Amino acid sequence: MKIYRNEDSNQVIFEGVEVQAIPCNIYQAEIVDTNYLRISDKTSPDSLRIVNKVLFSEVLNEAGTQAGATPADTLNYLTRQLDSTLSTAVYNAGRLDGLYLSVENDGDNIKVTAGKALVLVGDTLKEVVLQNDFIFNLADVTPNGNDKVFSIAMTGEDTITVTEIAGALNGAAIPADIRTESFLGIAFYNDFQNKFTFIQTFAPTAKNVGSTVYDLIKALNPKVLPSDRPIITKSTASDMRLGIGSGRVFAFGSNLITGTDTNPNIFTHPANTDVQALQIAEPNGSGLWQINQLGQLVTFAGENIWTKYDDGSGTLQDTPANHWVLMPVTLNCGQIQQGPVLALPTVYASQKTIPDSTFRLNLEVEAVNALQTFNFPNLTLETSAIIGVIAMRNDATNLADTDKVKIFSGDAEYLTGEGLTRVFQAIENVPIYDIYVSEGADPSTATGSIANPFNSLSSAVAAVPSGGSIFINGSITVDAEVVLPNKSISFFGSSDAKIIYASYAATNGHIFYHDGDNTAAFDFNDITFRNAGGYALLILKTEEVNIRNCEFYNNGWNGQALNTVLPSSTSGLLGYDSTNTDLQAFYAGANASNGGAVRIQECRKPLIRESRAEGNLRGFRLQDCGINGGGFVIENQAIGNIESGFYLAAGSLSGCQNVTVAVNYSAYNANNGLLVIGGLNNKFSQNEVNGNWNAGFCAWGAANSTLRDCGLYDNNRSQYNGIGNTGDARASIQINEAYDFLGTNISLNANARFIAEILDTQVHYTGLGSSTDKIGVLITEDVGLLVNDAKNIIKIDDVGFIGQDYAIDFSEVDLTNLKVSLGDNSYQSIGEKAVRPPSAGSYFELPYSNHVTNINYIDFEVNNTGGIIAKEGVNGNVINPYQVNQLQAVAYNSSIRVMLKESNKIQFEIPVANTSINSVQVNSVLNQAITQLNNLFTNTQGFGSTGNPVTAFALIGNDLTITLQDSTSYTVDVTTLGVDENKFVTSGALNGSNLELTMNDSSVVVIDASNMINGSQLPARSNDWFIAYGTNAGDEVVSPSVVASLKDKQPFYNGDFLERGEEYVWTNQNSGFSVLGIYTGSEETSGENIVFADNKWSANFKFISSKLSAASVGVDVASRFANGYDLTNNTVLALTYDSDNYLKLYDVSDGSRVLIGQSNTALVGTSQVISFGGENQPDAKFPVMIKRFSQWEIAHDFDNSETSIIDGIEEDTVIKSILSISAGEKVMVNINFAGRAQRFGIGYNAASSGVTNAHLSIENSFSYGVSEQLVQQDNAWNWNTSASGYNAAGPNWSRGNSINLGMISLVYNLDNSLDLYSEDLGEVIATKKVDLDGSPFHFFFGVNESTTTQYIPSISKQAIGAGSQPVSSFAPDISNQSFDITEGQAFSIQIALDSGSDIVNQYVEQDGPAWAVLNQSTGLFMGTAPAFGSSNTYIVNCKAANAVGGHTNFTITFNVTELVYTNTRSLMFEDGVNSYLGGNAALVTALERSGNGAGSSDAWSVGMWIKRGSSTSGQSLFYYGHNDITNNGHIEIRLISNGRIRLKYGSANNQVQVQTDTASSINTSWNHVFITYSGGTTGASSGSLSAYYSRFKIFINGVLATVTNSHQNFGWSGDIIGQNFRFGRYVSGNYPKDLLLNQLAVWNSDQSANITDIYNSGDTQDLSLLSEAPDHYYEIENSVTSIEDLVGTAHFVGYNFNSSDLVTDTP
Repeated sequence: MKIYRNEDSNQVIFEGVEVQAIPCNIYQAEIVDTNYLRISDKTSPDSLRIVNKVLFSEVLNEAGTQAGATPADTLNYLTRQLDSTLSTAVYNAGRLDGLYLSVENDGDNIKVTAGKALVLVGDTLKEVVLQNDFIFNLADVTPNGNDKVFSIAMTGEDTITVTEIAGALNGAAIPADIRTESFLGIAFYNDFQNKFTFIQTFAPTAKNVGSTVYDLIKALNPKVLPSDRPIITKSTASDMRLGIGSGRVFAFGSNLITGTDTNPNIFTHPANTDVQALQIAEPNGSGLWQINQLGQLVTFAGENIWTKYDDGSGTLQDTPANHWVLMPVTLNCGQIQQGPVLALPTVYASQKTIPDSTFRLNLEVEAVNALQTFNFPNLTLETSAIIGVIAMRNDATNLADTDKVKIFSGDAEYLTGEGLTRVFQAIENVPIYDIYVSEGADPSTATGSIANPFNSLSSAVAAVPSGGSIFINGSITVDAEVVLPNKSISFFGSSDAKIIYASYAATNGHIFYHDGDNTAAFDFNDITFRNAGGYALLILKTEEVNIRNCEFYNNGWNGQALNTVLPSSTSGLLGYDSTNTDLQAFYAGANASNGGAVRIQECRKPLIRESRAEGNLRGFRLQDCGINGGGFVIENQAIGNIESGFYLAAGSLSGCQNVTVAVNYSAYNANNGLLVIGGLNNKFSQNEVNGNWNAGFCAWGAANSTLRDCGLYDNNRSQYNGIGNTGDARASIQINEAYDFLGTNISLNANARFIAEILDTQVHYTGLGSSTDKIGVLITEDVGLLVNDAKNIIKIDDVGFIGQDYAIDFSEVDLTNLKVSLGDNSYQSIGEKAVRPPSAGSYFELPYSNHVTNINYIDFEVNNTGGIIAKEGVNGNVINPYQVNQLQAVAYNSSIRVMLKESNKIQFEIPVANTSINSVQVNSVLNQAITQLNNLFTNTQGFGSTGNPVTAFALIGNDLTITLQDSTSYTVDVTTLGVDENKFVTSGALNGSNLELTMNDSSVVVIDASNMINGSQLPARSNDWFIAYGTNAGDEVVSPSVVASLKDKQPFYNGDFLERGEEYVWTNQNSGFSVLGIYTGSEETSGENIVFADNKWSANFKFISSKLSAASVGVDVASRFANGYDLTNNTVLALTYDSDNYLKLYDVSDGSRVLIGQSNTALVGTSQVISFGGENQPDAKFPVMIKRFSQWEIAHDFDNSETSIIDGIEEDTVIKSILSISAGEKVMVNINFAGRAQRFGIGYNAASSGVTNAHLSIENSFSYGVSEQLVQQDNAWNWNTSASGYNAAGPNWSRGNSINLGMISLVYNLDNSLDLYSEDLGEVIATKKVDLDGSPFHFFFGVNESTTTQYIPSISKQAIGAGSQPVSSFAPDISNQSFDITEGQAFSIQIALDSGSDIVNQYVEQDGPAWAVLNQSTGLFMGTAPAFGSSNTYIVNCKAANAVGGHTNFTITFNVTELVYTNTRSLMFEDGVNSYLGGNAALVTALERSGNGAGSSDAWSVGMWIKRGSSTSGQSLFYYGHNDITNNGHIEIRLISNGRIRLKYGSANNQVQVQTDTASSINTSWNHVFITYSGGTTGASSGSLSAYYSRFKIFINGVLATVTNSHQNFGWSGDIIGQNFRFGRYVSGNYPKDLLLNQLAVWNSDQSANITDIYNSGDTQDLSLLSEAPDHYYEIENSVTSIEDLVGTAHFVGYNFNSSDLVTDTP
């Protein structure tokens, strides 16, 4: 086949095959099978082929010959045809790319480099390629005694043509064919030298070349031979004439050449020291040049030529005063026959003038400019070579005046090259600075001029004017500091400029010092500073300081005795491993002093750029700079200094502002790499911070600080800095708060918009420093003490952490008042945890990349897969999707925080008023709203659009009773309704439908009572796990993890068996080693070691900390993930028993579905029992699982690849409902999605696989089209023509274009007729023409495209009431049932249906007691059991019936049991969760007092049973009193170090403090703590302190403890007012850490005399039965959210608890 490119169309043509022409640059050629080629579309994803295979020898070019001798040659040819670099719009003959000309090997040959060109062949332009360089050798030239000019052109593919242009040197025309070729240029051959001497390359196309060779001559220009150039001088005989030295020039001859040389193009000019015959060239006024032979530099009019210049109009003008003219001088090669030009030197009138000040600074440069810009007459260009320039000032009188006359010899090339040296020398002699200081200058003649410089800096500073400049040449030694006056000065240095003390001494002062009035500006450029005992530069109170390209060494340190890079064990000097004692001794010695490189203070516009500080005590320090201005510290190096490399310090103005520290290198400094104290709006960007002794970046009280795009490597190597003080050495990045500056507290600036941003930064391999752990980022305790503010923002995003124990450490900070958010950080080689949790509070961290923190409007909804969707308000944009059990709502002031469950990670904060669920506003009461949200998040309560609304309500006292539509009622004490963490209800009143609640701060909250929602259920728990074998078989597991009491009772099984088509979903928790799967071992209990044996499992997945093992048993993980599968605490997993009977494990995080592994074989049975085993220490946590199930099974699968519909179905899949529909029932189908030509019906008649368009085989079917219309497909139905949605033109039925069908149903009537019915519109759509036969049917659904789960309808069935009634056989099946109820206790009992029972529509009791009320719709008995007595059995006769007519009789038996005191549960305060109890303090008057203790009326007692965890840090137990703890009274009971108990009574400033000593410490078992107050005085007199202390007693386990006492300002004499009543939280945190609370009681009296009865020998008891019962009494048995006051009304609300926090560990 013939393949070539048509240049006119820019397309590739194929001849000999049926392939259409194709455009260029779309297709590619390649070699296949050695000798064949293929052409394919390189822009197509599938590389569409147009020529599959063709033998290389069968590919022909346009001429019909073989395109290449080899496959590679042919490939090159095809590539050149297929690729074109230009469009047709630029097709002109000429060079395209490459093809550069050069003279090589000292003139022996000419080279043309490879490239591309366009060549005109006939009428067609062709793109041709020169693949290899072309060489034209000297041997190819035939000498004939004449010079020659050759044209060089590309005339075809790989073809360069070199042709002599005959007669070119005599003005002959260029041959016409040059303009039809790609003309590259010309080469000149010099016959005399037998070399190629000049090349002129032409990039323009040929059409731009002139019609004669003159244009080529002009491009070349005559040349001076470099080896023999003539020199221009003043005549030796006259000051008005010139002298010309001997020399040779080269030029083309035009017509006749009169030179006498053998070679006609080389002209020799003899030396002539007095040129009397000179030619002057000047314009003649008519646009032409005239040349006249004269002896002097005068015009035709006899005027001095240097007083005239050509202004471009063709006439001469007067030269302005103090201006120079520049007159080129040429040497002619000979006389022109027809012209006036003789073989004489020629001087041309100037065409420009230059001011004196400009010219003196440039000299030769301006001379070169004149040569390159003059417009010479064409005639002289042919034969004249430029030999120099004469420059004269307008007031010069003769050539001897060297100050006003400059003569330059040489052409432009010479002056630009060799002559530039003279240019620079001349420039150096021009005074461009005001004052000069030079090393070794003679002070006796010093004036500061360039000729007589100073040798003293002080003299220079005194002499320089304000705004002036000082030039430093060489090394200048000072012996005392130079004080800069209050004037602006710029310092400039030579290449070796230095300002130094002769040697370092601690007594040396600063080098430069200035203390001004904020008006002066200083510049320091290109200077090295050394050996200051103080600072090299100490500049205070200026407007501007600029430091550029300066270096600072040994200022404040002589560089000896200490190595900042190596440890002392390696260097033999002090190092980062030295003791603080040795380092302090070093600083106190002679090697170091209080100084450094640079300190700029109170400068509005500082700039430090391209400078270095190395081996100084301090590096670069800016203090209080940039305020109302800004500054840059950029492209500098701070290396090996003893203090911080770059330091933005704070002084009396509280720090720097608006300073950018960027692109710097800070390494091996014996303190911080980057340090900022105070200030505002300071940015640190693109800095490399390596190997510093302390933190790489440290901030104290700094606001709006940004650290971004930086690299922090190997910092924090020492706990001390270089002078032996404890350094800021706790982390690579350390964020601190207040800093003490000379007694002034530097804190966060009031104008702060945020605290800190740490973005796009790498933090690698942090040292221990002064910490016990290696920490990447640390936020210290004081930051958490800031007053709560929305601007307390710290953002850490896109930071890469490698090589720390904790990447981010919050452990010492209370985050409650901070807005800390963590973004897309990466954590690698982390020894302990990526994030160490806070001491209190929470932080924002999302499982996704979204960073919405505060949301004004939010709407939650449950999607089709049971996941939670958060949107920006109703119908708003999706913010994030979450899995069930992934979220938890908690109270935060009067708002709601949504957290990742069991973590400190905040997702966002939301206001109660703007929060909704499925578009329905949540309850306006805070704790009720939180209950609703947690029910949603755990999927324990559905939220329908209709709900169960309130129909009536009544308020009796504080009891609000709400009656719902279903006749159930709910009573709540309004004083338990918290609307804020710190506010509780004191009373309530009804005003119409509004419930008005008066708070303890006298504010009133109004609630629409008709919107309140009845009760709630507990969130999902891990209570589906049971012990499988042994004496405890069947016992429910109530612990969230494998605790010690469970470790030998394994395995455990999930009581909710996994059915085929169902899956468990849970969020992974990396804790300990565990296995999950099918247990087949012996039926006996196993220990934690035995349960892991492989032979005990037929299939299991092994979880090892943060990885799923590839070595799991009976499952295939390794083929997918050879090294196992990485897991995090946010990984959401799904264990699926698929319809193909394989057990599969998926990662379903973020809505994805990644198959991790599946069982090696299909399992047997319709359900599987899933078992679990785990280790103790660390405790493996039980998975908290939610079951998801399918309503469908697969009826047709085209390629047998469908295993589940959980992730959607494929094209041509048909699914069948698992449920069947019998006569008297209807199937409800929710089609709440758009039509896509889906089909549904009641049968399927084709194969189970391999059927194309299988959905067309659904029987008795309807199609649901793209216009949301129902169209029947097999004429099996009669339309209801009266239906509102019927369209006779179709015929079809719809609710309107783009309106979904909504809820429809197939109604299987008892007469076997079948209706299609619209539940939303209440009308029959169609009736099946032929009745069914009474057999059940299934619902089928099919698609013709891949379909996600949202387009699969949800279905359900229910009974109907149509047809002949009653049908007594269609009756409920209910057995007699018996229930135990406890005297005096409320009960709620649901009547249970037998398996397979028909539907119930109504329940009836015939003879029930008044205390038992039956809900006739739901079958729920509710009430309160009567007292236990002689007759305790009550039998109630009941009936159940349905709408079809069937009914059943049965009995319910109530057995009343005696109430026996039990204590089975305790409340866990888990470490890091910040959980606590809060109650209405106004209801606890027992602890109040109005003055300084009035006696027994003010007495009180507090008792509790607690079990502490292993933590020894401080933990709040009990808190009562004023919210302002600084100035107002309160009671705090705290657990402090070593298990001691501390009571603090009073305010922070005035208090009595009593604490147990070590002998009375409590251990980690259960302990009873009892504290009493006698009611006496507690403060005011220093002499009565012992009496004050005696008012309080602490009992531990019934024994009076020995105590130590202390006070603040002699105790507390004020009142105690109840504003806060809490257990587990003080005002700002210190929450309990893994502490258990079992009992809490408060008495309104001193009960120390009754301690024996209260302690009861360590046995818990019902304290309400004591002879002196407490006023408030709490036991935690049933709920973690509402803790009832069993005696009083001050109920507790639980915050941040999970249901798993209710544990069975009790005293």
